Amino acid sequence: MKGAVKMKKRGRLLLSLALTAVLCAQPFVYPVYAQALTVEEAQRKIDIALLKRLDAIEDADKTDVSVWFAGIDSGQAEEKTQRALEEKVRRGETGRDLLKLAKTAQGVKAQASSRTVPANTDLQALEEISQEDAQVYIETKRAALSEEYEKHNKEIFNSLFPKEKQGLFRTVRQEQPKIQYACHYVPNIVMTLTKAQVYEIVQSPEVEAVYGAESTRDSVPALTEGGPKALAVPTAAAAGNISLTYQSITGVRDMRIYNGASGAGVKIGQIELSTPDFSNSVFDHMRDTENPENNRYHILMDVSGKDAERLHETIVASIIVGKSAGYTGIAPDAEYYAVGIYDYRHYKHYWREGMERLLDAGVNVINASYEFTGEARGTYGEPSRWVDHVINEHDVSVCISAGNDRYILGGAMAYNAVTVGNIDDNHTLTLTDDERKVNTDNPNKQSAYSLNPELAYKPDIMAPGATAGTPIQPQMNTNIGGTSYSAPIVAGALAQLCDMFPAYKTMPLVLKAILLAGAVKTQEMIDCDEDIDPDNDIDSAVRGDRIALDRKNGAGMVNVIRASSVIADHTWLYHPSFGKTSTMQLADAALESGSRAQICMVWMKKNSIHGPHYPPDGSGDPPTPVHEIPKETLLLNVYDSRPMMIYESFYQKDTKEYIAFTPRTAGQYSIRVYKISNPYITEIPVVIAWYQQ
Repeated sequence: MKGAVKMKKRGRLLLSLALTAVLCAQPFVYPVYAQALTVEEAQRKIDIALLKRLDAIEDADKTDVSVWFAGIDSGQAEEKTQRALEEKVRRGETGRDLLKLAKTAQGVKAQASSRTVPANTDLQALEEISQEDAQVYIETKRAALSEEYEKHNKEIFNSLFPKEKQGLFRTVRQEQPKIQYACHYVPNIVMTLTKAQVYEIVQSPEVEAVYGAESTRDSVPALTEGGPKALAVPTAAAAGNISLTYQSITGVRDMRIYNGASGAGVKIGQIELSTPDFSNSVFDHMRDTENPENNRYHILMDVSGKDAERLHETIVASIIVGKSAGYTGIAPDAEYYAVGIYDYRHYKHYWREGMERLLDAGVNVINASYEFTGEARGTYGEPSRWVDHVINEHDVSVCISAGNDRYILGGAMAYNAVTVGNIDDNHTLTLTDDERKVNTDNPNKQSAYSLNPELAYKPDIMAPGATAGTPIQPQMNTNIGGTSYSAPIVAGALAQLCDMFPAYKTMPLVLKAILLAGAVKTQEMIDCDEDIDPDNDIDSAVRGDRIALDRKNGAGMVNVIRASSVIADHTWLYHPSFGKTSTMQLADAALESGSRAQICMVWMKKNSIHGPHYPPDGSGDPPTPVHEIPKETLLLNVYDSRPMMIYESFYQKDTKEYIAFTPRTAGQYSIRVYKISNPYITEIPVVIAWYQQ
């Protein structure tokens, strides 16, 4: 009996030693749930709409979700970009001027530790950058970041859902969730999960947020350069019948004719339900019949099907790059890329893939006369967050239509985007009869604006889309036109600026600031500033004055000539790392008396954590999740020569500040910025631009 007992003990001991050996032999697995969150903390990561969906299903039921991860290590990505640029220079693929873009930013950052940074810091180096070098810089940087994001997303996905799991006696293979779409420019993957899996992954510090997502197609329709067959689009109209006042009052005509800014060397992207009919004669100047590979229009993606109507998409493209006898679009010499992202057969939108294909192509400006799906109108949801991320990370300007109804369209609440509202210029060159309307038959149908007190003031700027005629639709009117045709006017203006000042293709924040600083007020906008309509009120402390930004009109109507003078006159400052000191005198502006001065400050909204993440050994504290980080808030002040503060702008919930005033005396005015919140982010890019009539 004693012998039998000894044998049982020995067996248990051997079994214990064997299990220990097996477990010790396994590779170390990243401790995803090393510091589990409380149920309340974890559920805060789940979008409210998705929570409601999950409440209605069982634990084993599946649903499509969009999962956001912590961002990549930005320091490593910058180093990788710099090495790639240096390698291109070494191989002779590009000139050494290419490195000036990176060196300029570092030079400004080095000087930013002082209290005063000259407004013309390193601008000469920027102005020497060629179109080719600026484009190589952008595409090299995107390629490096894309590779990092693709690897990063894959690693986190595999850590959340390992292919193998160690069982008691053997390794057990596990089925990973189905990936619907894995982004390669954003820390985001759309996948199919069970309800239980959703609640499990939000415990991970590497998972920032989970949203509901639309189901995704199984395959992409085959594409050709011509795209799916288009329905009949009107033939080009005679030049004398086309309404072109919008080109004159916004300055895009003079910019093209007198400054030679026609979009040459600039890549423009268009995202809509479908793609333009590039077979129309208005695009003949972009076509190379003998060598189609040299065409300057490109369809990168179109899932809309052969029965999609393409009139809206074709009008938008013709506003920007169209050309015919007697008619010239805003930037006719640009390279144009289009994606059609709506599957009419299955009623699904694929805007993530469409946007990333445009980024792959190296576009500098994206026009979205389109409503991104996935968020309620007038709110800040996943599409707006997604757009903010790509603008911040990937050197691209995005113009989005505000909408022709009461609430701002989905995606257009993105802080970093240029959201464009609509005015009707009544086909005249005077600004006294311009109106902020969309539909003459319905006075309540006006250009959308935001009234949410917790979000950004949108639109940012206005353009006369209601009367934007082209050969496709020669006499646009307020029953047809609207913000869909306002946005391409601003996108075209941005392309002109990128043509004239190539280095600024890499600086969407600068372009936005100078557009807003150079905006012009119509008479209706001036009257709107002085009315008592509570819907147009703002909470900025500008001495009770509303002549700067207002809710309905933003900064005013775009004028690209005025915007270009801000760059040419060096009346702007880019500070790439503001926040190391609590207050800093950024610039001195020489202003004349008796003439309206406009000062705009904008900064980037960051939506991802950057830098080192949760330590592999499970030690230390994880990074603060984005949903717990308040938005960076900056305060803009203007001091006179005494010095005494005379104006202050504090919009609280936005990433832009704006002061407009008429100086009583000529002299030096000091523009100062204060950082008043968000201790988690200490270095943010800030731009201040000023214009005086």
